[in-house]
Amino acid sequence: MKLTKKIVFILFSIVLINIFICIKQDQKFKYLDTKQMKIYNLYKDDLVPSLNSKNIQESADMKIMSFNIHKGRNEKNKYTLDSTIKLIKENNADIVCLQEVLGFQDAKIKKHLENNSQFIVNQRDNLFSHGLAIYSKYPIVESNQILLTSNGEQRGLLHVTFYINNKYVNVINAHLAINTDERKVQIDEMMNYINGLDGEVILVGDFNQTNLELSKLVDVGKYHGYVNSKTFIPIDSRIDHIFIKKGGIYSSTYNIIESKLSDHYPITANIKYKPQLILD
Repeated sequence: MKLTKKIVFILFSIVLINIFICIKQDQKFKYLDTKQMKIYNLYKDDLVPSLNSKNIQESADMKIMSFNIHKGRNEKNKYTLDSTIKLIKENNADIVCLQEVLGFQDAKIKKHLENNSQFIVNQRDNLFSHGLAIYSKYPIVESNQILLTSNGEQRGLLHVTFYINNKYVNVINAHLAINTDERKVQIDEMMNYINGLDGEVILVGDFNQTNLELSKLVDVGKYHGYVNSKTFIPIDSRIDHIFIKKGGIYSSTYNIIESKLSDHYPITANIKYKPQLILD
C-alpha cells in the first residue's frame, strides 16, 4: 500500500512539473494550435564574436545527432530515458536534436549533458505535453519556434542559430505530420522559411516521409548510400533525415545507430566546412 502511494505521488509530481512548463510556454505564446504558420522569437544575442585573422578557413567537424526519443520509451513502451541519455553522452555529438521530449525530461537531459539548450512545446497531450529540443556545445545566437499549419496534432520547427568558424549556422529541428496532405502544406511552409535564412543550413528531424526530396538541400543519408535503410522500427522505413544546404558545408560521415531505446533509431552525421580563402 505504501509503495502504491509512493508511485502515485511520483506520477502526480511529474504531471505538476509538466503543467508548470506548459504554463511558462503559454506566457510567451498565446496559441499552441494553429491553422496557419506562426513564428515566435525565443532568444537573440546581438554580441557575435569577431572574425579571426587567419587566411584559410579551418575545416572543423560538427557532429550532429537527430533522435525521436518517443517520450523516453521504446517500441514496447518500456522506460528508456536514462539509457537514452547515456547513449547521447557516449556519442558525444556537438549538436543534439530531439523530438517528442516531455518538459520534465528536457530538464533532466539538460542537467546530464551540461550544454546550451532550447526546448519548445509543440503538442499538448492533455497533461503530458511534448516538443522539440536542441542541446549544443556551441553558444546559441538566436532561437525561434515555428508552428506549422496543423489540422491534427500540432507540428513545428525549432530553429537555433550558431556562430561557428566565422559563419552563421542554422540548425532546424523538425517534426512533421503523419497525414500526407497536411505534411505537404507543412513542407511548403518549412521550405519557404528556410529559403529566407542567411548562412549555412542543417535540417534534421522526424519527417514522417520516406524518399523526401527538398530543393537546394542534400539528403545526407542518401548521399552516403543509406537510401533503403530504416530509422523507424514499426514499419522498417527511413523517415528520420539529416539535410544540409548545398554550398559551404558537406557531410563526411553518416550513421544509423540501431538501438532499441525508442521506436526510432538515432542518426548522426559529421558536417565539415569546405575550405575557402578569407580576404584580409
